[in-house]
Amino acid sequence: MKRAVPKQKILNKEAFSNSNVLLIGTYSSENKGDAAMELSVANRVRKELGATVQISSPFPNIDKAFYSDFEVVFSQRRKLIRASIQLFLAFIYSLLPKATQSKFSFLILSDEGKAILNADLVIDLSGDMLTEDYGPHVAYSHFIPILMSIFLRKKVFLCAQSIGPFGLTTFLAKYIFSKVSRITVRESISYEYMKRFGLSESKLSKTADVAFLLEPAKLERTKEILKEEGLSLPKDRIILGISVSDIIQKKYDARHDVKGKFEDEFASLLDQLIETHKVFVVFVSHVTGPSETKDDRNLSKRIFSKMKNKKSGFVLSGNHRPEEIKRIISQFSLFVGARMHANIGALSVGIPIIAISYSHKTPGIMREFELGDWVHPIETLDMDKLNESILTMYKKRKTIASQISKSNERIKSVAEENIVKIKELLS
Repeated sequence: MKRAVPKQKILNKEAFSNSNVLLIGTYSSENKGDAAMELSVANRVRKELGATVQISSPFPNIDKAFYSDFEVVFSQRRKLIRASIQLFLAFIYSLLPKATQSKFSFLILSDEGKAILNADLVIDLSGDMLTEDYGPHVAYSHFIPILMSIFLRKKVFLCAQSIGPFGLTTFLAKYIFSKVSRITVRESISYEYMKRFGLSESKLSKTADVAFLLEPAKLERTKEILKEEGLSLPKDRIILGISVSDIIQKKYDARHDVKGKFEDEFASLLDQLIETHKVFVVFVSHVTGPSETKDDRNLSKRIFSKMKNKKSGFVLSGNHRPEEIKRIISQFSLFVGARMHANIGALSVGIPIIAISYSHKTPGIMREFELGDWVHPIETLDMDKLNESILTMYKKRKTIASQISKSNERIKSVAEENIVKIKELLS
């Protein structure tokens, strides 16, 4: 049964031209998933609504160049003590009579706080960070700008995220969910979890990740990139795209209590596929910083260095934009991804994928495409079974690609609902 789509008011672009929208919650443009979400929302808000868009970033020195069309402000949320003091001052400010608040604007010290104070709508794009999966301190760091926005009486939209679970920070999460204007989640697992907070249907709804709205770069640009990289994709081979993650590597090694085990066994798996099924492997990194330890290219190169069949593999070394990576992935036969937004890139362009997961966001989104059986949780990841999955998927690739393409139309339509909600909140 199809969901009834409510009639929307026809709103002129001029009605939003004086609006200020602040995007918060992402980590860095070096994380291409973050960049895909930011660009999908920022470009649409500016183009369709004519609103002014600011982007809050913990790494403005990096992000200012990438988001050159928008103003980037510094977020100090990762400096927990300093950010907590600023949050407390914002709370004090909120208690003052509205008529006298302008005299005490000095209490709002940070650039992010000033941007919040000036915003008509604050949109949180934390992705999968509103959770204690990475520790309660990480959840709290993402709560800080949301809480500040609430204290300063701003409309807040938690947009298209995977949320939960919470432990120590449950009381803060519950408070936030009760105070924000809208919440959308991007998959059913989060939606079922969020029901426990007793939120109304008008506040909570399931949509899809806004990165599905990011259009891939033109094919000509992809040809230019591959030429610059020195890669010519063989036409007579199975092209297997690979996106690895340091999170997966560390969890796999910890599970077996052997450092380097993931690199050794994954390299061996790829060699086996090359030798038995004429596979050509291309490593695509979806996180390239902001630090060396966060750069997936380093892990990709280490795995590649341990492969025997180096002539049948390639590591893309450039720092490419998310829309460029989307188009590059479209040239592959199959994709194996440990980064969810790399997988979203593959799904967006109809490429069959096998996902390696470390949180509920991955199986949640894969189930939206009826691909739940093609997820390998890191807790039980077995290289022989992964090998078997890759070969089985290749045999079924045409059917699965058709299934993905049919689902894409629905998913992108649902992702559009996030843009509609932004318009409603600004109207």
